Amino acid sequence: MDLPAGIPTLQRTDRWVGAPLCAILTLLRRIFECARRPGPHQVRRILFVKFAEQGSTVLAYSAIRRAIEMVGRENVYFVVFEDNRFILDAMEIIPDGNVITIATNSVFGLATGALRAVLQVRKIGIDAVVDMEFLTRFSAILTFMTGAKSRVGFHTFYGDGPYRGDLMTHRLLYNPHLHTSQMFEVMVEALTRDPSVLPTFDFRPSENQPFARFRPSLSEVAEINVLLQRENPRIGAAPPILLKPNPSD
Repeated sequence: MDLPAGIPTLQRTDRWVGAPLCAILTLLRRIFECARRPGPHQVRRILFVKFAEQGSTVLAYSAIRRAIEMVGRENVYFVVFEDNRFILDAMEIIPDGNVITIATNSVFGLATGALRAVLQVRKIGIDAVVDMEFLTRFSAILTFMTGAKSRVGFHTFYGDGPYRGDLMTHRLLYNPHLHTSQMFEVMVEALTRDPSVLPTFDFRPSENQPFARFRPSLSEVAEINVLLQRENPRIGAAPPILLKPNPSD
């Protein structure tokens, strides 16, 4: 798994700072929000939160398409780490301007970037957020800070995961028996359900998930052909087999 340079420090910060913050925000939520139980409402703009492991964003292709069906392509947004936005650019599934990035070069840069992202999201008027991170507290905190009326995310109902507080309106239980692509689809579909029935509801995710296809430009194809010809002038004699054991850039 490839992680941005500052991620190890951020992981420690998420553990030692994130847990107390989740507890404080949970208390504030219970004071100011839980008195008005959210029911299903018309969703107009959907934000996905996915920071690390952008390869799994490819697995969210069906979920993103479902969100587009619900609100339109121009109303689907993403918050990602700056180093990981290239996956969304390659997928070409939402407008470039709908991708909000956060720098990870330092903890200070992360904090200021996250604050800017929250302010931008609030200015856009996002009313539904899907937190696709399985374990991090940082994503739960940012999701809550957006002020969205509907917030979908995984919750540790039985203490079977890191403490993330109680910051989601639509709380789901991670199901290891579902493929990740199906789990993401369930998260988007949860937006159409009354939070009081969750984490269980009557929905069967698709068994045959469509996936995004990479479409290289003509210049990229030409560049690779030149590289292959340089490395092996006899490349045209047989189909080339490429092995890349290191999953880095």
